[in-house]
Amino acid sequence: MYWAESLTRKIERALKDGSIEEPVRFNAGLSVSGLQHVGRLRGELLIGSTLRKMLEDEGHPTEQYLTLYTQDEWKGKLPQLNQFSSKEVGEKYKKWPLTHVPDPYECHEGWVEHFWEPFGSQLHKFVRDITTITTTELYSHEMEPYVKTAIEKETKIRGILNKYRKTKLPTGWSVFSPICEKCGKIGDTRETITVPETYEAEYTCNCGHSGRTSMKNGKLAWRVEWAAIWAALDVDFEAYGKDHAAPGGSRDTANEISKRIFNKAPPLGTPYEWVAYKKNGKENVMSSSDFQGFSPEEWIELAEPEILNYLYLVRKPMKQITLNLRLIPQYARRFRIAERMYFSKEEKEDQWRKKAYEFSFPGVVPKKFPFRIPYSHAALFVQTIPESKSIDEIIKRLKNQEILDAELSEWEKKLLKARLDRALTWVKRWAPLRYQITLIDTEKLSEVSPRLSKLLKDQKETLSTLLEALKDVKWNNEEIKEVMSDLIANLPSNATKRFFQGLYLAFLGRTQGPRIARYFSLLKPETVIDRLKKVLDTMK
Repeated sequence: MYWAESLTRKIERALKDGSIEEPVRFNAGLSVSGLQHVGRLRGELLIGSTLRKMLEDEGHPTEQYLTLYTQDEWKGKLPQLNQFSSKEVGEKYKKWPLTHVPDPYECHEGWVEHFWEPFGSQLHKFVRDITTITTTELYSHEMEPYVKTAIEKETKIRGILNKYRKTKLPTGWSVFSPICEKCGKIGDTRETITVPETYEAEYTCNCGHSGRTSMKNGKLAWRVEWAAIWAALDVDFEAYGKDHAAPGGSRDTANEISKRIFNKAPPLGTPYEWVAYKKNGKENVMSSSDFQGFSPEEWIELAEPEILNYLYLVRKPMKQITLNLRLIPQYARRFRIAERMYFSKEEKEDQWRKKAYEFSFPGVVPKKFPFRIPYSHAALFVQTIPESKSIDEIIKRLKNQEILDAELSEWEKKLLKARLDRALTWVKRWAPLRYQITLIDTEKLSEVSPRLSKLLKDQKETLSTLLEALKDVKWNNEEIKEVMSDLIANLPSNATKRFFQGLYLAFLGRTQGPRIARYFSLLKPETVIDRLKKVLDTMK
């Protein structure tokens, strides 16, 4: 059974026994503390989005929220401070609520808007119909009755929290942290007296200021806040990171507070593993406040959103995933295998991967098996054509190379153009050396001529035979490969190695590269033949 099916059945049982009601409401929360990386798409959004689709297919209406924790304290960690013109400038915003921290780049209203916009503006490409709400908004409206309840039951809450703490909260502890109107800090008060009747708090801050403020200007203690948000939004399901899933952790505490303080059953949920990424040989867990990872916007510049969705959905939520932008062609290939399975009529095909493919699209799944140029081929092909080339000219080239043998729909043309554009971006930013196939110029060819002569010193006849054979061959990968195979059939292994090293050197300026037949097929026949003639001329 696909992992999402078991969770969907659990929700359907809850609907049947009346413990939850329609519409089924999903929620997730994140703090806009810095880089909004692609790891946040997995647990915070895709789990809920997938379950929604399955429920809606069964006729159950759903809603999905994403809560941004904008009242949280800005920690002022080194990577956060480094966003400002100097660390000294950033230091003065430590302990401010995120929503009050200015935009260090002065192009948005504030910190939250600056780091949320690149993520939020791309959400619709990965998931659909998400209602985004901030805790700043919630404290102004929906949270008010639950804040008042928490204050009235503060002693009971302290007892619940102390069950799970080694260092106990003292008598006099306040469940509410106001924002100081003088220094701007949150949670830095020596004394807080709450007045639930007027939704206000009197406080004395560590900066020495005493004042009275609306409880719109502050926040509840984290685990209490989480349960209050569930109540305010009437949440039925919320997935949670593995850090919250430990016995006695924040999820257990919030569940108990939900039941005993707000008299509401806690939402259903499932834990999920964090997403890691690998860059320059180093692997790190993606982190917002540490600015570790990459954004959805960066992914979309390199690959289709549904490929990333598939990578997440094909694995159970608690399975580790490490992303590496150098491996985009591999990820595209995995997705293509699943796509082929999905459109296969074979019932024995991998149902798990077929389900993951189906749910990887935020909108409608393709109705027919689409043409997609293999990403690795696109990465090579795009380096052999002018960037200004029209899609019709590109299609003609692909047909000549027998990569394409059918007419494309307008949608497939858009897919092709988008993939080529993305592949070119990937080549420029992330591609390993073997994908760099720019033909060296004649000046560079002259520089490598001494090495060429040494590598090919006894292979002039083989090179001449190749030149003549390529003049008459049908110009595609398979035909060129056959010519190459016949040519080297009787060569000693050492001579074969030197022969290929010489070809790579003559075309790429190095002694290795992609499969030579495929590479030749991407170039114009006259380009290859002219270069081979020049190589032979250097050997006279």
